[in-house]
Formats: sequence, structure tokens, C-alpha cells
Amino acid sequence: MWHFFVNPRLLAQRADHIFVVSEATKTDLLETYGISSQKISVTPNGMTSVSGNYDRNNIDLIAVKKKYNLPYKFILYFGTIEPRKNIVNIIKAFDELLDRKNDIEYKLVIAGANGWKGEKIFKAIGNAKYSKKIMILTDIPEEEKEIFYTLSSIFVYPSFFEGFGFPPLEAIACGIPTITSYTTSLPEVVENKAIMINPMRPSEIAEALMTTITDKKVQTNLTKDFDEYIKKFQWNIFAKKFKYFVDKN
Repeated sequence: MWHFFVNPRLLAQRADHIFVVSEATKTDLLETYGISSQKISVTPNGMTSVSGNYDRNNIDLIAVKKKYNLPYKFILYFGTIEPRKNIVNIIKAFDELLDRKNDIEYKLVIAGANGWKGEKIFKAIGNAKYSKKIMILTDIPEEEKEIFYTLSSIFVYPSFFEGFGFPPLEAIACGIPTITSYTTSLPEVVENKAIMINPMRPSEIAEALMTTITDKKVQTNLTKDFDEYIKKFQWNIFAKKFKYFVDKN
């Protein structure tokens, strides 16, 4: 209904110029709507949702950890709970991880807002071999999101499709080792700051988790120089590009 009434294809074709937040989205516009590449500018989103400044001993972190009874070590997924986010394969990967090394102390925390068609995800959690080591937390207040990132040991986000993909970038900004998909826009967003996996293969996710947990060098490489990397995602960069286009025309 939204596509029928809003008609984004017609809007895109009528527009004088289009700004998109990733090369992946530009490609989709070229292929799906037949838009000329000369009419499209790519500039990434700015990130204002996390600061990356929380200290591990911050009293707010301690309060949130106690509020949700969060484990000392946990693997985190944070995002909408819906099929597109590939949460079922995270659960399969977690089962495989513990099958391979059952003395691992990590738990899996799935946090975020309920999306559509989440029934299969909740069923998969209930049927998981290690379901007692999985926590699901919904409706987390926005102001607690960064605290969840900071408290986590590893962030995993094997989404099938993203126009940009804020969560992996937010986790990287908090200095957390991150695993995500090599699909759509995600490689543009994380570059070499995350382990990239095929989202269709739970075994790859499990292997990435195992590597991140057991290899301290990998952990260090994933989290070094992240503060400099995050500076690329600033709204003033977008604003300057937009202003340049407006002034030129």
C-alpha cells in the first residue's frame, strides 16, 4: 500500500537529484528504477546515536547490567527482531559454537524491538540446544542501547539486507569486535573493522565467533584505530556535499 500511494519509483524519476547513503543503494536505484547514475550522489549517514565514551566502570553500565541480569561475557545481537536480520542463523551458529567448545562461558543476548513475522525466531530460540544460555530482551530504551554495546564481548549482525546498517557501525564505535555480512551495504560501512561472513552459512558465523573469542590478536585488530574510522561518518560531511550541489545548481 505504501508503494502504491507514495510511488517512490515516480518520485525518484522526477527528482532533480538523489542523495543515497551507500553504493549498494545507488546500485539498487540504477537497476530497479532505471535512474541515471549522473543523478545520484553517494554520501554516508552521520552517526549521532552513540558516543563511544562509556568507561567500563561507569555507574550507568553497572545499573543496566543489574537491571537485566546481564552475564559477564555475552555475544550480542541488537536490532529489530524480524526475519531479514537473520537471527535464526545466529542461534544455529551459537549452538554449533557450544558444540565445538562447550566450556565457553559466553551467553547469547538478543535485544531490540519486535518486528514482523518474529514467530519463527522465538520458536528457534525455544528449540535451540542451548536455549538456557540465550536471553531475549525486547523494547530496550534508546538511551540504554550504547550501554548494551559497551557491556557486550562480541557483536554479531548477519543481516541479509541493509541500505546502510547502523548497528555494526555503532558497535565498532563502542570498541566491540564485530561480525557482520558481506552483503549489500555492510562491507562499505565496516570496511576492515569487522569479520565478514556469508549470512546463509551458520557454520561461518560460528567459526567467526570462535576466532574472535580465542584469538586475542583478532580482537585487537578489530578494535584498534576505530575512533579515527568513525570520524568518516559525520553529518557535517553530508551537509557540505549537499551544500556544494545546491550552490552549483
